[in-house]
Amino acid sequence: MTAILGSVTDHYQIIMAPPPPGVVSTDNLGPYYPKALGLDQEWVSCRQIMPEDFWQEDNTSPAIRDLRLVDLYIRQTTKIRYFIIGRHIHLAYALKANKDRRYSYSRTACLEASREIIAAYQTMRSRGHAEWSPCGMLDFESFSAAMVIALAMLQDSASSSTQQRQRTRQEEEDYALLVELSLSLRKTHLLKGSCTVAQRAADVMDIVLPILQGQYRRSAKEASSPGTSAADHDINIPFFGRLRVTFPRLETDQSPSEAHSSPSMPETLTSNEIDMSYSAQTAQMSLNDVPITPPIIEFGVPFCNQDFHYNFDFDMELNADWMNTSDMGIYDWTTMMAPGPV
Repeated sequence: MTAILGSVTDHYQIIMAPPPPGVVSTDNLGPYYPKALGLDQEWVSCRQIMPEDFWQEDNTSPAIRDLRLVDLYIRQTTKIRYFIIGRHIHLAYALKANKDRRYSYSRTACLEASREIIAAYQTMRSRGHAEWSPCGMLDFESFSAAMVIALAMLQDSASSSTQQRQRTRQEEEDYALLVELSLSLRKTHLLKGSCTVAQRAADVMDIVLPILQGQYRRSAKEASSPGTSAADHDINIPFFGRLRVTFPRLETDQSPSEAHSSPSMPETLTSNEIDMSYSAQTAQMSLNDVPITPPIIEFGVPFCNQDFHYNFDFDMELNADWMNTSDMGIYDWTTMMAPGPV
């Protein structure tokens, strides 16, 4: 997998190269799509190295239950790394697929790889303990996979011609997957006592999950407050992209906490109490509660400079404040938009 990862990295740097000076954006995707499909075939062939049972295992499988924690970690990270490669092959195309059917296969492949990343991560976390609970890059990669799924759901919601749209079974399953991952990330932070990456990821999930349900509304009073930025949420996700959310301004004095209170978990709870508390809160929320006036959702993919991997501090970026809007990176803002009245 190491060889194909290098090829995927080179390919991504080409298709996401910054536009020439004075040019807002440029389409590098179409001309290089055959190359992406060729990488996909190499990636799929790598799967055949291991028996199919290896890929189908979950935390109920005997092969998983009987493993030592360190062996489980190696096994699951192998799966996660494999599916990360698939996600990277298709991500840029998948985010364009709702407007360009040529990339429908990439959307399907990217979403499925993202679901597998989360499943492998959750299997590993189900056996985690406070004294052995590695945090950092794996938490971030599972969160990134969740963001891919969330963006796809936002795209589908924005492209719907009617306000009242029943979610598909797959969307229901995906939403449940995101809720469980959010819980797992929060538990990881609490068990470790200080896992900044898991905490940052869980905080972003607390913003995204209510948006998927259409339950969050920002008050007109807060919107008119001095110092309020144009976007209600401006989130810089390292290596992944920039998410901006602008909610409609309501003619009401209703506070954000009254309009929607996202699930929270007091830090004094035990892990079992966390499960019960969080599950009880999320169970009260209906996924089909579609917002009357949807927010504007903007997502920009960062362009890649050729020296990206040589001048980068992964730990510093992952542990930085993701809500800090001082990032001056260049983003392709044509990647994903879900327009709605402001």
